[in-house]
Amino acid sequence: MAESTIPVSPLADASKGAVNVLCMATADAKCNFQPVRFQRRAVGPNDVLLDMKYCGVCHTDLHSAQGQLAALTGKCYPCVPGHELAGVAVAVGDAVTRVKVGDHVGHTLGGYSDKMVVHERFAVIIPKTYPLECAGPVMCAGVTLFDPLRRYGAGKGTRVAIVGVGGLGQMGIRIAKALGCVVTAITRTAGKADFARECGADEVIVSTDAEQMLRARRARALDLVLNTIPSEHDYSPYTALLSGGGRQIMLGLNTGLIAGMVVNGLCCGRSRVAGSGIGGIEATQAVIDLCDKHGIKPFIKVVPVENLNRVYEELEKCNESGARFVLDIAGSLNEDAFKRCAEAAPPNLGPPAPPLTLSAIIGGICGLLCLCRWC
Repeated sequence: MAESTIPVSPLADASKGAVNVLCMATADAKCNFQPVRFQRRAVGPNDVLLDMKYCGVCHTDLHSAQGQLAALTGKCYPCVPGHELAGVAVAVGDAVTRVKVGDHVGHTLGGYSDKMVVHERFAVIIPKTYPLECAGPVMCAGVTLFDPLRRYGAGKGTRVAIVGVGGLGQMGIRIAKALGCVVTAITRTAGKADFARECGADEVIVSTDAEQMLRARRARALDLVLNTIPSEHDYSPYTALLSGGGRQIMLGLNTGLIAGMVVNGLCCGRSRVAGSGIGGIEATQAVIDLCDKHGIKPFIKVVPVENLNRVYEELEKCNESGARFVLDIAGSLNEDAFKRCAEAAPPNLGPPAPPLTLSAIIGGICGLLCLCRWC
């Protein structure tokens, strides 16, 4: 059986209780994922040991694996992405009070691996009535959309637009509807209109249709625009759709996100364009409970780990299906995965998008200050 040649750090001392782990890692920005063995820390008094069942695959994983965040986080290979974890607690430390063995638990860091050691402070309790395979995307896409909806007071009658009907956008539509909002989906692809309506959108605007965008600009009817586009783009056309007191919130990982955060801070939270990152543990627990209560489930495709390279190709193409990919960790990350993954072709990816740099961020801030009515 072929073993991965990806170099890893020296293993911890197993005699001290280190946990043997199998994970999916890439050795470089080519994103050719292969199984790798390593060890996690021993379970401490406040820790929970999870047997991983599923892990969602997010566009941010692609950014990380290709080194696009190196200017902010530094390069680190081998890289094991994944922040949409869902598993079952199989051991808890003596001081743990929130989690018991058998609980379904989510976590937001650490990923494509078959076991996880989590401090109970960072454990999200997944209701056992909620499908475990759907939970990971809720703890990323779900909370990313839920947090700004809650922060900006979205509720019954709030006119909300979701830009982009992909993994984030589909969750945003469903959550906004559950909160009582009137929801408009904005997509560049007319073929996604039916999918957006299936998710609950009251109206769909095709952004490449000049007439539709002109009507929306004239109406200036939107209270809140949540922009989920993950790549660099001109976001000023969406600001033009806002009502007098409306805001556009940047959620995709691009210079607009950071520029929006900075400018919003400069004007004491009154910017017309702001940025929002993923929510904290409290918000994550709130959104998983909301989704359980309202039966909100993301549109997902569960795939074995040997398909991960193909999934990355879909992510690079902006995932036109709108589905959120979820790795079947329990069912496919095992000893046989070494052979299956070795036989899988490397991903056919284009050159990585330019990394976020300080100069690009400063340019985005200046552009936002110059082009947008920001307070």
